[in-house]
Amino acid sequence: MSPRGFVARGINESCISLFILLVISMVAVGIAFYVDRPLSVYILQENGPLEVIGFASCVVSAGLFAWVARYYARKSEWVSVAWFAAMSVALFLCAMEEISWGQQIFKWATPDYFAGNMQGETNIHNMPMVHGRLQEACIELVFVYFVIVPVLGRFSNTVMRLIEKVKLPLPPFSVSALVGACFVLANGPFAFSYYFSQGTPINYGEMQEAFYQLCFVLFSYNERAWANAASTSAVQLK
Repeated sequence: MSPRGFVARGINESCISLFILLVISMVAVGIAFYVDRPLSVYILQENGPLEVIGFASCVVSAGLFAWVARYYARKSEWVSVAWFAAMSVALFLCAMEEISWGQQIFKWATPDYFAGNMQGETNIHNMPMVHGRLQEACIELVFVYFVIVPVLGRFSNTVMRLIEKVKLPLPPFSVSALVGACFVLANGPFAFSYYFSQGTPINYGEMQEAFYQLCFVLFSYNERAWANAASTSAVQLK
């Protein structure tokens, strides 16, 4: 894990830019709910622009976390390897879920067990027993991991010692702030804008999913930058 306070070059500026983009996107799509419903449907649809961004973000993040896991494996720091390998696998699976790997990769037909979900896809998150609830649980987990845990660690030495003991990697505080802003805006003004609109049902959650996945790119890049800097310093000292 990168040391507390380490922020790679460009991370803070990227967070500011993404926050501005987040606000503009939510305002624009929120207005489109009322004045151009087909446009909002297109933006938020399955395999639409936001889902493509989410897929690409997950693939990039999975690759960067895998590189970081490999770096710690060379140092025999197996706890860190476990954390980063787990995040890499989870994000790769998330990427596959985004592109409906059941149909698009394995060419499966949608069986009756999956046919009742909103998207008609053969995916883990669309299984009837977890559809909807799994998405909510993942969003809540992201909020706790990116926002609640770093805030507690920042103001509680006891929590921070526990974090350091288990070597839990944490994102830069600017990334945590971006996730927090996205959570508040998506579940507040943006959600209300959708609920009061009328027309074709839309999975408006695609908006916040895409921005959370972009936050994982920033987080994984920050860890990759730290590992690369530490590796370079070690080579120079030899």
